[in-house]
Amino acid sequence: MRAPVLMALLLLAACNRQPREAEQPEPATTQDMGGVAGFLQGLVSGEHKALPAPPRVDVPTEIPATTSDVSAPINVPLARLEQALEGAVPTTLWQIDQREPRCIAPARVAGVAITPRISCRIVGEVTRGPLSLSGRGFDIHLRMPVSARVSAREVAGVLNETATATADVDAIIRLTMGDDWNPRGTVQIDVDWQDPPHINFLGIRIGFASRADPKLQKVIADLERKLPAELAKLGVRAKVEKIWRDGFTTIELNRKNPAAWMRVTPQQLAFGGYTVRNRQIAVDIGLRARTETFLIEERPEPLPATALPPPGKFKRGEGFHFRIPVVANYEELVPVLEKALNKLAKKGIEVPEVGRLEVQFGTPTIYTTENGRLAIGLQIHLDADEKFETGGKVWLTGHAVNEPNSQLVQVQDLTVLGSGEDAAGNLLLQVAQAPVVIDLLQKELSQNFTRDFGKLRVKIDRALTDKRIGDFVLNTDIREVRHGVVRAVGQGLFLPVEALGTARLDYSPRPRNQRR
Repeated sequence: MRAPVLMALLLLAACNRQPREAEQPEPATTQDMGGVAGFLQGLVSGEHKALPAPPRVDVPTEIPATTSDVSAPINVPLARLEQALEGAVPTTLWQIDQREPRCIAPARVAGVAITPRISCRIVGEVTRGPLSLSGRGFDIHLRMPVSARVSAREVAGVLNETATATADVDAIIRLTMGDDWNPRGTVQIDVDWQDPPHINFLGIRIGFASRADPKLQKVIADLERKLPAELAKLGVRAKVEKIWRDGFTTIELNRKNPAAWMRVTPQQLAFGGYTVRNRQIAVDIGLRARTETFLIEERPEPLPATALPPPGKFKRGEGFHFRIPVVANYEELVPVLEKALNKLAKKGIEVPEVGRLEVQFGTPTIYTTENGRLAIGLQIHLDADEKFETGGKVWLTGHAVNEPNSQLVQVQDLTVLGSGEDAAGNLLLQVAQAPVVIDLLQKELSQNFTRDFGKLRVKIDRALTDKRIGDFVLNTDIREVRHGVVRAVGQGLFLPVEALGTARLDYSPRPRNQRR
């Protein structure tokens, strides 16, 4: 039993002597340990193992779709309707040739007839002049000059008498829209005989207006019957079909940084009535469409056009409404941050309880991590008087915040992750969380989107002004631009922007020689 105990005592004595022998060559003093040199004395040089990086989260850039109402008036010249009606109304409205047994009633004295009843043959025709249209508001005014030439022949078997008369036939045409997108119309007549047709014979007036008016009513009723076919010749349905079909499209909002596209998918068409002014019938067509924004390089294909639906009714909403983000790409932030860090490093980094250190920064890393936070990786290298050298990567996370409708985005709550495995590793962490470094990170990572916001507004206006879509030209008037709260997504800092205003599609087909 003595041998093992003796051996243990010898080993213990050797262990107790070893530190004193190592410390004998140059005993340390308090003065030698002062300042940065004192802090670094005894630290082991070398590259320190990087702390685990925060998980990379590739949050998709989701831009919710919106619904937009676009005004798409169709203008029809009144001259075209005049031309159509000219073909529908004959120039000779009617002819008459009939025996009238009582052209002249017998004269009476004291109730007793003293002359015989006189019969005659009435012959004549009524013709019209050129039709003319005018209008205001919902009323289309039709004016048709009428001339009547009526003869009373064989009066008393001998004499003939002829009379002429003129009238202005005024009518009001009101339009509606059929389920097939062809206009319908009703006609309300008003006849004003300037000189009602009559004959004076032997001082007696023979009038024929009572016979003419029913004939005119029949002419107008025939016009009303023919009106749908004539209105169909105006091509309203064909233009509405073009609005619907051309509405399935994709519009480039921004060519690059980032590439942005808006896909338009019509949902419904509505007939909003019509107005007449300046010799034009403006048919109000409302297009309700789904608008989607994509931040991708390649143009997304429009969805296939569906069949033209019947006219619907919907209350106009906010007008033209779509979303497009302002994105601060991490790739753009990296060189800016690296330049600022190297500028700071030239002055040295003041580390609390250590002193000023000479530091070099490598290219930083920025991406999105969990809980919508930013992960910032700083590559730090320390070199002190060729006696101590170390380096490694330190990770911080922070949260990008802004107030709604504020274009100033700040990075707050910057936190250094983990702890070093030894004193040298902890020194790297101390450099990363030095006040001057934290202040610089908050300043450089914060973004004022005012300039980007202004550029975006210009790009939107340019992209949606005089924008040709098939046979139509789109023009928008963006009256309000608002934005929400910033989010960290896969690409970078994402500031959602909503644009609201009005939009109008005007029918303007290309000349045939310019069509593809």
